[in-house]
Amino acid sequence: MKKFSRALSFVMTLAMMLSGIAAAEQQYFNNGGGGEVVDPHTFTKPYAVNEVIVPADEATGQVALEAHVKNIIEVDGLKFKDLNGNGTLDVYEDWRQPVDARVDDLLNQMALDEEIGLLWHASTGGTFTSMYPYTEEWLYSNEPTYTAADGSCYVPMYHSIISDNVTTYLHNVNGTPETLIYENNAFQEIAETARLGIPVVLSCDRSYNTWAGMVNMPNYAVGIAHDPELLYNLVAQYAKEERAIGFHVPFHSYGVEIGSWYGDDVNYIAKMVGIETKAYEENGVNACTKHFVARGGRSNYFNAKSPANLVDSWLVGWKSAVIDNGSGWIMLNNGKFLNDCNVCYDSESMAVLRQQLGYDGCVVTDWPMWMQVPSASGTTPEGLDLSTASVGELYATIFNADVDQVGCFFMVEDDVPVDYDAVIARYPGMMQPMWPNAVKEQLELGNLTQETIDKHAKRVLRNKFELGLFEDPYGNLEDALELCASDEYKAQAFDMTLLATGSRPVIPRFAAELPNMTTAEHILLEAIKPGHRVLIIGGGMIGCELADFLGERGHAVTILEMRPEVAQDMEWRARHTLMPRLERYGVTLLTGMEVMETANTGRIRIRDAYGVEEWLEPFDTTAISVGYRPEKMLARELEHMRLPYKAIGDCVAPGKILDAMHQGLAAAYAL
Repeated sequence: MKKFSRALSFVMTLAMMLSGIAAAEQQYFNNGGGGEVVDPHTFTKPYAVNEVIVPADEATGQVALEAHVKNIIEVDGLKFKDLNGNGTLDVYEDWRQPVDARVDDLLNQMALDEEIGLLWHASTGGTFTSMYPYTEEWLYSNEPTYTAADGSCYVPMYHSIISDNVTTYLHNVNGTPETLIYENNAFQEIAETARLGIPVVLSCDRSYNTWAGMVNMPNYAVGIAHDPELLYNLVAQYAKEERAIGFHVPFHSYGVEIGSWYGDDVNYIAKMVGIETKAYEENGVNACTKHFVARGGRSNYFNAKSPANLVDSWLVGWKSAVIDNGSGWIMLNNGKFLNDCNVCYDSESMAVLRQQLGYDGCVVTDWPMWMQVPSASGTTPEGLDLSTASVGELYATIFNADVDQVGCFFMVEDDVPVDYDAVIARYPGMMQPMWPNAVKEQLELGNLTQETIDKHAKRVLRNKFELGLFEDPYGNLEDALELCASDEYKAQAFDMTLLATGSRPVIPRFAAELPNMTTAEHILLEAIKPGHRVLIIGGGMIGCELADFLGERGHAVTILEMRPEVAQDMEWRARHTLMPRLERYGVTLLTGMEVMETANTGRIRIRDAYGVEEWLEPFDTTAISVGYRPEKMLARELEHMRLPYKAIGDCVAPGKILDAMHQGLAAAYAL
């Protein structure tokens, strides 16, 4: 791997110096930037910790073990973790046994609720971005919900693991290595206290999530570099660091899709995605190749395919990833492939993956499946109209199609009905809930079989065994620092850090209670599918671009703007082109309007410049586009550690791409 000048550090992509210095000075995290440094080691745990580490011994064949809660037992001069606490060595606890035998033994000991818990890929805390700074209550409370100081609602991790039986989590998070390792190890400790001691698998939404936050690797740069060695070395380093911190499944590669960062040549795509997949799989983590068959690249597959529908061309890269190089996981496209329904409901599309390509690893749906209440559209190959299906029927269709896990945020309590008002009342501001009892109902009705549930549970359990998590699921700070923050590395101090952490959308307080509320960028990035009638609050450049985007796709769009005209921050030639398009799409412009009140029914009271008020009836989706706030969390961490940095781009003040490019170039020349 080529080395770069130490005069310039890419905090936005690596931030390695933070890990070494923070660990050396025993700093944890700044509580919201207020100056109070919180040490999570002071948290009170609802269980006793008795940490035991058994080193590997080549002479005896002993494998390395680490237990924090359960006892270590000795059999035939070798040591094992007594994960179910019965004092004897069970097959699933015996690391000498074949994986399939261990899986079968464990599955035979599981209650139905525990087995159904394997079918969910939830989010830590029940939200897309994990709580930071995290608190003792967020980690260790067994209450169904926890309300933070800022009013945000979460599902505490102890409750999620112990009471909801979830064992797989999307963990999108920020923090220094020490805070991340404590947090990830806390999840594993909690899981170890459970009846059978099943460890959790932690995924993350980017190729790298170790040194201060979720970061994309320079995907397009690697794509056009045509340097396989560079790609392998970069991804291998990411993978090693992630595993040392306690992550197991980065949601990548995304380059398998035609038109993504490896371009349109399917043979080049296959070559590069194969190298990327191999680099993950050979260095301690599983790749999660996405999105089958395509969501990104040239839009989604269903919209991007040619009239010839050359499915085989799209499968060239997938064969390289899933068959030739062993991607441990696959995420589906949150859209269509062969038929007029989401891939996760489409048994014929899934047959291409399972039968034609022969994939037998873990398959998870994309996020979001829905917002507060279940919804789906289209018709399955079996003739089911998904728009009329119950939540249980949707689950049955997914699992019968041979999908292993549903991507979601959290599990509702047993007494919460499938009702929008009930969900909002119990979980204000939260979304993407799941109803585990609905799976049991489908088993009782015969729409799902125990054999089907067992098949998916076995794949999920097999993955945990193959990752070695039953023996040692814990991250190690020393290992992480040795990878790229060794004493030698730290001795070479950075002269300057260029900070380009961007900005976050502003969400006004009045929007908190609105149903089906989202942001403009979530829709533009196709992270969610909006309803037909869309209200856009904020008529600046981004709000108007969203209206153009939705209008072109046939949505009925209304823009609500405080100023007398929309798109006033737009370059005049672009605005001149845009405004006729909005008129052609029938976009309603409510200008000079101020939001006075919102209701959890979706109604909004507005007032015009003359003081006249009216109520707007609920929309299917409300998109917020009222501006951005600089992301300054990492800047505060650097200031706290007295490290020199130069902030550029949106983390200084939200602007346009040309502003960021100019600032970056000027900062680089000034070094």
